Amino acid sequence: MESYNWDVNNKGSRVLKDTVVNGNIRSENSIYLEGRVSGDIHCKSDLILAEGAEVDGDVYCDNLYISGVIKGNVEVVHKAFLEEHAVIKGHLITSCLKLYTSSVIEKGLRLQDKINK
Repeated sequence: MESYNWDVNNKGSRVLKDTVVNGNIRSENSIYLEGRVSGDIHCKSDLILAEGAEVDGDVYCDNLYISGVIKGNVEVVHKAFLEEHAVIKGHLITSCLKLYTSSVIEKGLRLQDKINK
């Protein structure tokens, strides 16, 4: 993932590749996701989805870096970076967007100046 380098000393949580979380996640700090989450994610910092990571629920975060799949709607306060294999199977609302031609937003995109969380 070229847009974000995860620092092991970073204040935040990491969900490893073989981990499945059933339920909602709320965090004040960054989340680095390699595994799967079945539930909503509310992150007041950076949310990073590695390739192969999957969220089955809605996502609310300050910044999004995604190479995985989100099966739900996404609201990003600041910047959304959709890498090569990124898929959002819902609506995306953000104030700033960078995406690769191979990334997918299935239901729609809305760019707006300020997102209210």
